[in-house]
Amino acid sequence: MYVVAPGQVLIHSGVRYPAGAVAPDSIDPDPLIEVGVLVEEADEKPPRPEPEPEKATTSIPGFDKSDPGSITNVPIRVLPALLRTIEDADLLLELHEADTRKGGKDAIEERLGELEVS
Repeated sequence: MYVVAPGQVLIHSGVRYPAGAVAPDSIDPDPLIEVGVLVEEADEKPPRPEPEPEKATTSIPGFDKSDPGSITNVPIRVLPALLRTIEDADLLLELHEADTRKGGKDAIEERLGELEVS
């Protein structure tokens, strides 16, 4: 995969691709690589570390277990770590009802399933 090099802009078929944008597949990348407009992007990006459960509960401003509606203040990527700290199924059901995001509901359902198994 090729991306537009930093400080460069690619215009192709009337579309402007800024620095960092993925180049369209319909172009020949070799001449653009030679002049420094495109660079090859590494396929693998290092994964984000998952937050530790203890840190998740203290580092999320705006979340309060006594207010289920505050669950929407928790970013989806941090939610599984936070939910592992909650053992109360009734609270999880309240959080599930309050969370309007599909990813949030899915994470809460997964945690509920973990509690049922144990």
